[in-house]
Amino acid sequence: MIKRFIGILLVLCLGLSIPVPAFADDKTFELYLNNEKLIGINPVLEAGVMYVPYRKLFNVLGYKVAYDSDTEEISASNNDSEIFFWAGEDIVESNEGSYLLDKPISIMNGQVYLPIRLVGQLTKHSTKENDTYDEIWLWSRTGH
Repeated sequence: MIKRFIGILLVLCLGLSIPVPAFADDKTFELYLNNEKLIGINPVLEAGVMYVPYRKLFNVLGYKVAYDSDTEEISASNNDSEIFFWAGEDIVESNEGSYLLDKPISIMNGQVYLPIRLVGQLTKHSTKENDTYDEIWLWSRTGH
């Protein structure tokens, strides 16, 4: 009887100790670019960090986005900058330097997501959120 109780207790302890990603509980977030609401770009909050879908947002920002299936390199470029990275890695490279991330670049819902503040740095945009963190703004710092 005691062996069975210890076995059940062990299974419960192990089950409760498995890390589970912390996603926002179906909360929706609105993303704005210079006061214009972006439709179809849905940010995700995970462990206190706001992530945005890379391809959709970079397209809106005027970047050419690409994926090289041979090298699995993901890239974005415009007249001023080139950005490249690999899903599952924790570094993003650009012509202005390298950015080491706290965790590897993730794929959620079949899309690559990047932290919004990193996107701001890479694209020369300031980021701001409201007090309840359900509205996020990107402001162009270059006047474009």
